[in-house]
Amino acid sequence: MDRRTIIAIVASLGIYYAWLAWRGPQTPTEPVPEPDPAALASPTPPSVVPSPVALPEAPAELVPLTACGTTYAVNTVGGAFTDVVLTEVPGPYEVTPIYQWVLGRITGSLAGGWLPYGPDPGPAQILTNHARAVEVGVGPASAPVRFAVASRDAAGVTLEGRTPEGLAVRHEVRVGASDDVCVFDVHTTFSNPSDGPITATASWSLYDHTSRPGSRGTAQHQPTALVDGSLYYGGALGAGCVRAGTQLSDDSGPLPLPGPVSWMGFSDRYFGFFLVPSGFGEGAALHLERQGAGDDALDGSVLAEALTVAAGQQVEWTGKVYAGENHVQALTTVDPSLDRVVDLGWFAMFGYPLLLVMRLIHGAVSNWGLAIIGVTVLLKAIFFPLTWRAMKSGQVMQTIQPEIARLKERYADDPAELNRQTLELMSKNGANPLSGCWPMLVQMPVFMALYNVLLTNVEFYQEPFLYLRDLSSPDPYCGLPLAVTALMWGQQQMTPTPENMDPAQQAVLKWMPLMFGLFFFTSPSGLAIYVFVNVSLSIMQQWLIKRSLGAGQVKAPVPAGR
Repeated sequence: MDRRTIIAIVASLGIYYAWLAWRGPQTPTEPVPEPDPAALASPTPPSVVPSPVALPEAPAELVPLTACGTTYAVNTVGGAFTDVVLTEVPGPYEVTPIYQWVLGRITGSLAGGWLPYGPDPGPAQILTNHARAVEVGVGPASAPVRFAVASRDAAGVTLEGRTPEGLAVRHEVRVGASDDVCVFDVHTTFSNPSDGPITATASWSLYDHTSRPGSRGTAQHQPTALVDGSLYYGGALGAGCVRAGTQLSDDSGPLPLPGPVSWMGFSDRYFGFFLVPSGFGEGAALHLERQGAGDDALDGSVLAEALTVAAGQQVEWTGKVYAGENHVQALTTVDPSLDRVVDLGWFAMFGYPLLLVMRLIHGAVSNWGLAIIGVTVLLKAIFFPLTWRAMKSGQVMQTIQPEIARLKERYADDPAELNRQTLELMSKNGANPLSGCWPMLVQMPVFMALYNVLLTNVEFYQEPFLYLRDLSSPDPYCGLPLAVTALMWGQQQMTPTPENMDPAQQAVLKWMPLMFGLFFFTSPSGLAIYVFVNVSLSIMQQWLIKRSLGAGQVKAPVPAGR
């Protein structure tokens, strides 16, 4: 990775994040009034809406359940999932870098010994105990239905309730029949036991606390949905968030997401809780919204539909719920569109083959750190011919610099002739000023794709390598970031700087290794391994090519006009 590589990487990262900022939220930023439920309902004869009936409130109860390595509870208020924990999967480490601990001891903000990866994280929590996921609501404000437990067993729970509008509601949560993944079947039935039709707005909603993003390595827990083929995120966004989306604030109203809903839920980089709904009519609509304010706020998504249930009839909603790790194979088992959760970004067309190659290497060596090294070596070998031609052209360009300087003096008053003579000089010596750029441009999409693969895939979650306990979290010992910074500085010293370079550019290049190295103090250590190996191979490659070209392959320049 020479100077041009560093510049190209930084420029591409700048363009990439500028494009994300320019694209902005995919949803309207101004609250849109909720549609009139009567307008959304299918044409029906004039309906009779019974006067609301005052019902005695059933006592709230949490029904604890356990299934396929997951503990969870169902709240009789709304029938919602809450406190969902994967008992067999460890939670993320609370990494404390050595510099942060030293600074904390100096300032007195930290006490005790240094725990690089923090205390035992315990099992992974998918939803907090404040969550209300797949909550059944009825009425203008989607008030949660108050249920009573009708039956429960090892496979799930059945709840029954009645709304003030007169609808009888039956809500069932059962473990689904699947040999590969843990899926829950949700079934809600709205029945009309009265003598006339009942019209009411009903909803399924999912709410939970969203995490505020910290460093670049932080995985943010936030609402996620796939609507009309577009992927949406919503939550408290910040400068360090990995996936940009629609910002929900204390002042923002409902943010509608128009179109058919494929799925909705909560996700971070490695875990998710997703609902795939079915049985809704064409008038159903999804929106993001925040309930409450400040630290107590809950962000979520609401799928609502205006129902008209004829006398003696019923409306049924069904759904599949997946709670677990964001493995593509498991997600697609639940629904083919759930693979969109693993977002490889702009260059996914390169990311998927790279991930496949890494999986093949991992199958042979059984270590993801070695798989990262293997794919890095493979990419370096594939791009070696381009790199060799680029460095040879660069050597030739350095050789003919004195001739170019003489041409500039001779044709200082004739730019057209200077350009013609310069091109002739390059042609005779086989030099191409653009040849050094093409290899960088070709490799850049691959670099960005590999960056997203290492950043988003759960395969690297808590995978150890050498002294590291987790390839998905930053290196708390800071060994890799320091080594990468030192290698990049050493590589820069091996790369000659043109004599006529602007002093400002020289200053930028001088500090580039430090600025770029700081990036890896907060990035996943798996990415730092890739860069460390890549830069090491680039230095070896550069030394070998220079030695080869210095053995007489680059001859004295042929002056122009001869």
